[in-house]
Amino acid sequence: MDSLSSLGSRDVTVLEFLPNLLLAALLSHVLSLVYQRFAQSLSNKRTFAATFLPITLTTAMIIAILQTNIVLSLGLVGALSIIRFRTAIKEPEELSYIFFCIAIGLGAGAGQRGLTLLGFVTVTGILCGRGLFQRKDDGKNLMLTVTGPQRLEVEQILEVLKDSCTLVDLKRLEDVDDTVEAVFVVELDSVEALTKVRTRLRALDDRITSTFVDHRQLA
Repeated sequence: MDSLSSLGSRDVTVLEFLPNLLLAALLSHVLSLVYQRFAQSLSNKRTFAATFLPITLTTAMIIAILQTNIVLSLGLVGALSIIRFRTAIKEPEELSYIFFCIAIGLGAGAGQRGLTLLGFVTVTGILCGRGLFQRKDDGKNLMLTVTGPQRLEVEQILEVLKDSCTLVDLKRLEDVDDTVEAVFVVELDSVEALTKVRTRLRALDDRITSTFVDHRQLA
C-alpha cells in the first residue's frame, strides 16, 4: 500500500501552487471577456461567464491535490460517480467553453504554465478571429422568439419564415407548460418583410406572440 501511495506522488508547495492558481484565475477572467464579446449564445452571457472562474480554480485545486497522492485520484473516480448535475447545458457553444475552463484548470493545476498559456493564446486567438469575421458578415440578423400554444408545430413556423427571410436558423425549441417557445436567428431584407412575418404568424393562431431583438446587441 505504501508503494502505491508513493507512485506518481509528489509534494506541491504553496509557493509553487499559488502562481498556478493566479494564472488560472487570470486566464479564466480573460476567457469570460472573450465569451461575452464573441460568443453566439442566446443565454445570459454575463451570468454564464461568471461560472468560468470557480470552474477553472476548482479544477486547478483538484489536480494540484491529486498530485500529492495517487490514491486520492482513485477515490475521486468514486466520488464523481455519485454526483448528478441537474442543470442542462442548452447550447453546444456553452459546453465548449466549460471544457476550455477545465483544460485551463488542468494545465495550471499540473504546473504546465507554458503549455497552458500557449494553448490559451492560440485557442482564444482563433475564437476572436472567428467572432470578428462572423460579426462582419452578420448583416441584418435578428433574434426571433415565437411563443404559442403547444399544438403549434415548428414546421408551420419555419414555412412562414422561409417565405420572407433570407436566413433562418433554429436555435432553441422548448415546451413550457402548455406553450411552445421557439428561438430563431433570422435575416430580413426590409421592415415590410418583418411585418409580413408577424402577420402570417398571427394568422396561424391569434395566441402566438413574436419578439424581434437585434442579434448583435445580445452581449
